[in-house]
Amino acid sequence: MALITPVTLESKGPTTVEAGWSGAGYVSTNGELKAGPETDGADLPHKPDEVIALEVHDAEVDEIHMTPETHPLTRWRTVSGASRYRMYHKGPDDGSFTLALEVVHDDDVDPYEERCPTDCEEGWHAFEVRAVDSANTEASVTTWYIYVFDLPELPSDMEISGSGGSFDIALTE
Repeated sequence: MALITPVTLESKGPTTVEAGWSGAGYVSTNGELKAGPETDGADLPHKPDEVIALEVHDAEVDEIHMTPETHPLTRWRTVSGASRYRMYHKGPDDGSFTLALEVVHDDDVDPYEERCPTDCEEGWHAFEVRAVDSANTEASVTTWYIYVFDLPELPSDMEISGSGGSFDIALTE
């Protein structure tokens, strides 16, 4: 990114200065990004008699094309009494969950982080993690993860309800 010049400064009171320039840009003071991209400037706080290093860079940035992650990372906490954990996966065209991964419990690991070994194509994917004890009994409490890759609407067998950052996700079969 190139520096933009000229930059005009205008006092807006004892603790604020307005920086203005032509074109879209990012502004930083003392090396810290303060605003951007802005088209007509930014209000910057400052203390009386303070000297700041002010830079405005153009907002033209090269596009970054990222390869979609087709093996999503799933995390879960250690469960007391577990001897292993089973991760189940249900893809967009699957009728039911299938076992994707089994991990042996390790007392030194918390939280667990595992990538799904199944290659997840475009669409909705649901993951379920269950703790398993030494008698091979799976816990009734599950850890759910939903992974979406470029899909605009809910699948017909999924319901999401809630508000304010607290949501319930249920699969209806």
